[in-house]
Amino acid sequence: MSKSIDQKIAKLILGLRVRDNETLLSNMEVIEKRINKMPALLDWMEPLLELDDSFRINGFSHSYSVEMTSMVRLWVLALQARFGNLTFRYAPALDIHSWTNPILPHNLNELQGLRWLRCASYPRGPVPDRVLLWILASAYTSLSDEIKKSHRWVLELDCPPPPEVYNIVGVDGFDSSIDIWQSWSDAISWESVQFLRLCPRARNLDVLQEAHSLKVLDCSTLENQMLLQDPTLSFSELMVLTMHQIGLTEIPRWVRSSIKLRRLQIGWNPLTVLPEWFDELQNLTHLHCAHTQFKNFPVQISNNSNLTNLIIRSDDSKNTRAWLTEVRELNKNCTIGRERSFYTKSLWNSAIQIFG
Repeated sequence: MSKSIDQKIAKLILGLRVRDNETLLSNMEVIEKRINKMPALLDWMEPLLELDDSFRINGFSHSYSVEMTSMVRLWVLALQARFGNLTFRYAPALDIHSWTNPILPHNLNELQGLRWLRCASYPRGPVPDRVLLWILASAYTSLSDEIKKSHRWVLELDCPPPPEVYNIVGVDGFDSSIDIWQSWSDAISWESVQFLRLCPRARNLDVLQEAHSLKVLDCSTLENQMLLQDPTLSFSELMVLTMHQIGLTEIPRWVRSSIKLRRLQIGWNPLTVLPEWFDELQNLTHLHCAHTQFKNFPVQISNNSNLTNLIIRSDDSKNTRAWLTEVRELNKNCTIGRERSFYTKSLWNSAIQIFG
């Protein structure tokens, strides 16, 4: 029996196999028209698509080739956004970096809120002009200058830079060697960089003197934390600052001028007190101070009326219980969480916190 369009739609919706990619591509427009007439077809797709906290797409069975499955997921995601799924329509970011050779569908513009797209390689298909691409440096270096100039980029450093670099607004140097880090440090125009994860082995932080537009700065596991104590540093646009596990004994003075700071993460450091000016950070909503060495209640915490999330050590010591009681009494809106283990997060995971 010959396959009707309805049968092909049913195979798509149910996540079953279309025998070849050409069949799917040649019928995408017809299928889309049918779904326009009957959006309920999208509700029958199994398993349903969903976005997790890191904006990764889950769901939909791997019925096609790897490349086609990536395109079908995005295509159906955009269709669902068109027909009322507001979570998809206004999602600010998508993380598809685990997908091999991703293909972007023609209807990606249906995702009206999309601003960031993380992928391991440069995707095939139309990339909306507004979208910032997060990509491996080795994939970036292989592109033509024309493509480099046509987008804005956040790079995960895994190779030396090309002769010319363009439109770099973010750098993740956490896994880079010191030589690769230094070569990119010399190549980039740091005035435009908004997102930065430092190389833990960096010998100097001269780049920070120029990076006045930073919104996200991750210094986790930096081997020489004294580099951060430079009083001439200033980041008036900074929103997320992470300084986990760097041997920090006092919060750098320049943090005081970061009045837009929303999230401060200072866990796994031998901090015993917070500075007197800490309560001047009135935009601070999240404080992560798990596994520090506070012996007395840091009263500055409760003076911040906007604080909504506080992360503390996992063990329930008497000291911890005592000052947590004070937090609850002074700030009824603050949610208190506990964290047992330390693990590093990608620059992507740090940066998406500005959407919260």
